[in-house]
Amino acid sequence: MQRVVVIGAGIVGLLTALELRRRGHRVVLRSEGIAEGTTFAAAGMLAPAAEIQYGQGPLWDIMREAGDLHRELAARLPGAGYRDASTLVVGRDTADLAALHDLAAVQRSTGAEVRELTGAALRREEGALLRGLPGGVLLTRDHQVDPRLLAAAAHAALESDGVDGMAGPPAEIHLGPITSCEDSGADRIVLAAGLGVPEIDGPHRRLELALRPVRGDVLRLRVPPSLLLPGRTTS
Repeated sequence: MQRVVVIGAGIVGLLTALELRRRGHRVVLRSEGIAEGTTFAAAGMLAPAAEIQYGQGPLWDIMREAGDLHRELAARLPGAGYRDASTLVVGRDTADLAALHDLAAVQRSTGAEVRELTGAALRREEGALLRGLPGGVLLTRDHQVDPRLLAAAAHAALESDGVDGMAGPPAEIHLGPITSCEDSGADRIVLAAGLGVPEIDGPHRRLELALRPVRGDVLRLRVPPSLLLPGRTTS
């Protein structure tokens, strides 16, 4: 058993700490807060196919495996907010749809399951979409998780005594400002502080990590029952 200090308690830090505890290590989690920053704001898309970009070939296998592992993780963490509904990517116009079809060929080359949809098929999948859209693609293995629920479930599992499959003791969690990742009592240190890394002293400074924030937008829609397909609910 090793004493491992994990710095940062977002999704990455919490799940890393949980896996270390599952493998039998003594885990110490240090962070200013739990599930703040990006974890609090993220949409939770598990979209290894939808997020594929040209030129990222070496990452494709890792992305797909990481997405698939969330099903197993959700089985171990009840209440983690995992949803296995497929992802629908909509073409706004014919040029946009043509680009989606080109990308679909790349997605299939990675083993992704991609189904191209006409405008009518798109409406059958999601009746609340605007009429007249040319089509889209359906990615059956691209799912979603609620980051806040997942973080809360992981946090609870880290501290609990009665979690099945945990070979290590409950984690020690210390909240407060962190200025250095030096810890003389640690066998290993995992730095998972995201954009807070540049503010922390330690040997990682030699790497000159070019971390930068990337803007994203989340749009939440409340769909009136009149626009839902038979059997659908607003939940």
